[in-house]
Amino acid sequence: MKILIDMSFVRPYELTMSIPIYGLRLLQAIPESRVKDVHLLIDGNLEHFFHEHFPQFGTTSVSVKGIFRKANWRVKDMLFDIVHRWKIFTTGFDIVLTLNELTSYATFRTRKKKVSVIHDLKDLSIKSGKKQVQSRQFYQRLIDRADIVVAISEYTRQNILNNYDVDAGKIRVIHNSIKMTAASKCPEGFSADAPYILYVNTLLEYKNPLTLLKAFKSVMDKVEERLVLVGRDTEYWHDVLRPYIKQNGLENRVTRMQNLTDEEIKYLYEHASLFVSSSRHEGFGYTPLEAAICCCPVICTKCEALPETTMMLLNYYEPAEDDSELANRIVEVLATPRNMTELKSISNRFIQEYSPERQVSQFFELMDNLGTETK
Repeated sequence: MKILIDMSFVRPYELTMSIPIYGLRLLQAIPESRVKDVHLLIDGNLEHFFHEHFPQFGTTSVSVKGIFRKANWRVKDMLFDIVHRWKIFTTGFDIVLTLNELTSYATFRTRKKKVSVIHDLKDLSIKSGKKQVQSRQFYQRLIDRADIVVAISEYTRQNILNNYDVDAGKIRVIHNSIKMTAASKCPEGFSADAPYILYVNTLLEYKNPLTLLKAFKSVMDKVEERLVLVGRDTEYWHDVLRPYIKQNGLENRVTRMQNLTDEEIKYLYEHASLFVSSSRHEGFGYTPLEAAICCCPVICTKCEALPETTMMLLNYYEPAEDDSELANRIVEVLATPRNMTELKSISNRFIQEYSPERQVSQFFELMDNLGTETK
């Protein structure tokens, strides 16, 4: 059985984003005994990267060449879609596995068996009007054109079933995997001598960092910790978060960092007094789990998949927008002595549950069964 894993959504400037990381972790965990069954479809701009990091796999490149390389992004995206569909059509395989639903070409048709991953349906919640209708129609096409849809949590599976008329047996759950780097490294210019509360997530409204800032403002005179936010530049950061920090005199107690390596992020997890996730939408919830694996105390919301994926083993507050409740929990958790035995037990539980090897095994079991049906 030949499996084509579509990694063409990974672009050079997106290697550290969550869904590309999801795909790369999956490839890293594929056992040597199954390498011969796997072929990769990749962006032509990343040929060197994949040949260097994954030389064991055969690859087929999707790229826009010739005079079209100078076209505007809309034309190049359209041409990329066309080339992508042609490569899918002409590359020999039995099953295609698509790992990212957030691409215009994720809904392609194929006569071969197709497994599509859906990470979440947050666009149905955070978008409105015409854009919400378009998102709903897009996911309908994606589901209709897949033989099996993999949801990354039971919450996402139930959300799909609640929003679409689809056979429940078609929607399977395979949790994301988590693999922390072995080494950790202090970010340049950073000192862990001054204690800190850590936030690592996208700086967007639906991740709810403003509630954390409000909670921190109300407790900053009660705790010695500063607040460290790790996240890339966004309009929401410039238009909402940074002005709030300045208007409330938080500049000396709030630090933002970005473009950190895995080793540097692990260091921040390991040395933080507390990790806080204030997110309103999580199809899985990488960062609170990563922090817990590093034995850092965690406070998070009970939104969407988080109670499931964190197994209710962490500290929680609700509702997500209640900054007063979050402030109370921050003071309470910081005042509680660390129980390292309990933190290590939680860490080991998550490491076992979300091992890349377990995830890969579940994918191959699913595809092997689908391949048998093909015959």
